Amino acid sequence: MARVTRGRRTAARWRGRPVTGIVGVPGDRSDFLIEQAGRVAARGFRRVVIKEDEDLRGRRSGEVAEPLRRAVRDEAPGRECRIAFCETEALRSELDTELIRQGGGRFVSKVGAEGLYAAGVLPCERWPSGLGLALKIEDGDRQDRARPVAAVALLSRLGVLDDADARALGKFARSTTKNRRGEGVGEVRPVDSPAQSS
Repeated sequence: MARVTRGRRTAARWRGRPVTGIVGVPGDRSDFLIEQAGRVAARGFRRVVIKEDEDLRGRRSGEVAEPLRRAVRDEAPGRECRIAFCETEALRSELDTELIRQGGGRFVSKVGAEGLYAAGVLPCERWPSGLGLALKIEDGDRQDRARPVAAVALLSRLGVLDDADARALGKFARSTTKNRRGEGVGEVRPVDSPAQSS
């Protein structure tokens, strides 16, 4: 219950801001706590993505996620809420949300399967006829280690994102590659020039 209380305080600080919350509750928590967590998320976030843990801790798939979603919708019927059954899916959703929010209507952004990313830029001074672009991470990028980095770097180099946008999206500027023990063993980051591919 203490965690729900802390979550309520944190969510209150974000109220009114366009923040996306990726929310999950371990399966060994009580039904009451699961419901309360959903209600807190609904009050604190503009958009809620419910992430179901791989370790369900004795519950069936959906047995935590569905009550969370019901609680969000009961608390805030108009709140956008969806379930992501893995962390990678939740992060993909976050990339689209953050890019579109930062773009302020200048472009649309869509993450696809197998490492695909696409964007459509509305006509503007830099691109009078608009611009369509797509990129694909060749190996499918199952852990989303490269696609967010590549998408933000490409949009920045094409002038779709300015320096202020890039700073706001800094968490996507690079990612750490980890081994099976969760230790950082490398880094994915953009090269200085598109000609310097490796």
